[in-house]
Order: sequence, then structure tokens, then C-alpha cells
Amino acid sequence: MVLSCVNGHEVCLTVRDDGVGFDPHALPRGHYGLLHMKERAEACGGKLSIRGRPEGAMEVRVTVAKEGREA
Repeated sequence: MVLSCVNGHEVCLTVRDDGVGFDPHALPRGHYGLLHMKERAEACGGKLSIRGRPEGAMEVRVTVAKEGREA
């Protein structure tokens, strides 16, 4: 997990794993964790991104503008 400042005006939280991976577009019904994370990031004026491969490691990143700025 890494918390960093990007471009001097955004805060970015990045979480990576080295697990088995998954396809974020093909989650089973009843799994709302990623959806809720996206909604919470957007409620703060930020954005959520998910990168990875079904057979490999994943990266989840949330970027939010510092107070008073847009992401």
C-alpha cells in the first residue's frame, strides 16, 4: 500500500497484490465491494481505477484532489 501526493494537488492511495487476480468486469452477483469503493471515491470528487489480469496481480488506485481542488 502506498499513499502519495501526485502533481502537488492530488492524493493517491495505491494497493497492489500478487494474488491470482480476477476480471473486474465479471464479478459474481452479490459482490459490491468494488462498486462501493468507486461510489465513495466519486462522492469525494475522486476516481477509482482497477488494473490487472485475470491470471495475475491486481492494482486498485484511488485518486482524490486535495481540499478545494478537482481531481
